[in-house]
Amino acid sequence: MKSKIILIVEENEQARKLFEHCIGQLASVESVATAKEGLAFLANKAVDLILVSQQLPDLDGPGFLQKVRVTASPDCPVIATSAFAKEQEKPYFLNQGFADLLTKPIRPKDLILCLQEHLKKETKAPTAVQMARVFDPVPLQQLLKYSPPETLQGIYAEFIQECTELLQPSKLDSTIPITEDLLRALHTIKGNSGTLGAEKLFICVKQSEFLGRQGKAVEFTESLTHLKAAITEFETFLKKEGKFYGI
Repeated sequence: MKSKIILIVEENEQARKLFEHCIGQLASVESVATAKEGLAFLANKAVDLILVSQQLPDLDGPGFLQKVRVTASPDCPVIATSAFAKEQEKPYFLNQGFADLLTKPIRPKDLILCLQEHLKKETKAPTAVQMARVFDPVPLQQLLKYSPPETLQGIYAEFIQECTELLQPSKLDSTIPITEDLLRALHTIKGNSGTLGAEKLFICVKQSEFLGRQGKAVEFTESLTHLKAAITEFETFLKKEGKFYGI
């Protein structure tokens, strides 16, 4: 399993060193002390499992998990560690979306067994859309070099409006012909979504444009339904998480 990569997000240096020592026998290890550092790492590199403390200095565990699912990894196992939670509270953490809970102090043997269990679990190969993040922060970092946040806020708002106007309910009617105007609009949204870091939306609109140009009416209409869901998801992300990224 040395080819596997595990990210440790742990504020306590002593605990972090212990985890690094134990996990280093099992897989490649990366470790950080804060949620911000963890999210920055995940924005540029995929990992196979994340071990995260519930007492981070800048964000609680559930908050970190939510950001991981939105911006970094949609299905990577995230295991919670806590010095205050009890084993009986595991169902709560599972309901939050964590793969497991390890209560501190953690015995090295229990840690290794837990990690082995989750790394060995077989899952269906995810689709490109399932693997995609709702938002890729890297393009935004580039945009911020040339435009102030206030300007970018307006650009993102205009982009959402553009997407919404394209996919009014009537335009999802399968009887509407695949017109060149519609395909051009999809092409424009595809370009803008890539520029603005709307990763999942970009993949969905790319698929819609492809099916439309192939003349596959039924598949095209179905793809527009997925595209509409991706637009709604991105709009929700901007409302809830935009301020975290300065937009």
